[in-house]
Order: sequence, then structure tokens, then C-alpha cells
Amino acid sequence: GLIFVKEPYFNEPGFEKYQGTDKGNEYSKKYNLQIEHATLTYAIRDQLRSGPEHFRKVIQRHFWLKRHQVIEQARNWLAEMKKDLAEAEKNPKRKESASFDAICNPYAQERVIQQLIEDLTNMPCPCEYC
Repeated sequence: GLIFVKEPYFNEPGFEKYQGTDKGNEYSKKYNLQIEHATLTYAIRDQLRSGPEHFRKVIQRHFWLKRHQVIEQARNWLAEMKKDLAEAEKNPKRKESASFDAICNPYAQERVIQQLIEDLTNMPCPCEYC
């Protein structure tokens, strides 16, 4: 359900009541940032570093071919996360509200995503004919 809807936050049980509210919009945005971070970290970075041995070459080739798109998406995620942090700093009411920031440290997330960008930028071609 996460990939087929724009706002998967509202698919969570009990959260649909916040749909169309400022609080719901804020939580949905943060939820999406967490999902994007998890995708970049676990579905891409961790697979490149220590994916299943039998699929390692396939995974490396796939991400070699898609590296520019992944880097672009990672940079977009970083920009959105920084924008969200700046907005939270400007709005004390928003900063004090319960949020997903308590779950993950955005500065640690940024370091992980920067490392992914660096890894993909410096990734050697995994093909024998490169």
C-alpha cells in the first residue's frame, strides 16, 4: 500500500481521521520522508553493501544503471528534509508537536544518504565489458 498511494500515512489504522487537517498533513509529510529514507537506506544502500550473495551481481548492475536516478532522488530527499527542518525551526508550535523526529535523527539520516550518494558516484562499473 505504500507505493500505490500519495499519502500512505492515512492507510495506518486510526490515522484516517487526520486526513485533510494541518496535523495530518504534517504527519503525512514526515511519514513520507521516513519511508523515502528507509528506501534509500535499506532497499538500496544495504543491498549494495551486503545484499544476498547469489544476487549481488544483479543488484550491482541494476544500481549501476540506475545510479543517476537514485542520486537525484537522494538529493531531492535531502533538500526536502532540510526544508522540513528549517520550517520546524521557524515554527515553535510545530517544533513542540509530537513528530517522527523523535524516532530518527535527521542529521544521522543525512550522513547515511550523503554516503549513499558518494558510494554511487564512485561506484565502479560491475560489468566485465566496461
